[in-house]
Amino acid sequence: MRWPCRFDVSDDGGGIVTSHVDIGFVSIGTGGIHSSAYFMQLPFNHQVGYHHALRTTFFAKKRAEVSPGVGVQTDMFLITGNGVSAIQAADLSLMEQGYLQHRKQSDRWLDRLTRKLATRGQEADAVKENVETPLTNSNAPE
Repeated sequence: MRWPCRFDVSDDGGGIVTSHVDIGFVSIGTGGIHSSAYFMQLPFNHQVGYHHALRTTFFAKKRAEVSPGVGVQTDMFLITGNGVSAIQAADLSLMEQGYLQHRKQSDRWLDRLTRKLATRGQEADAVKENVETPLTNSNAPE
């Protein structure tokens, strides 16, 4: 079986071609660094299934939206040896809903963790305040 080829051509005037076949993805454009970071945190390679790759790619694109110039509109296409087909609007909508739900759950979890850390910090501060000052030569009883 032949694996798809993934190449990037630099747009800095040098036109250097780089292969990305070994890592299983390539992210381009102003948000490329952000989407690449998302891919790198996951077990993602050329062996993942189509639906896993579709969802991961969509989420990576959403992460890239923090970069100036990356819009919120998402168009996706499947490119195979048989041609190109657009990902259906219903599938894009489903992934958008899933991404928003994922972000809400993640934000709630992070908020709970922050509150727990703050509580532990307050408890630690209270313990520090109740600890007697250690004796030194300057405050030792005579």
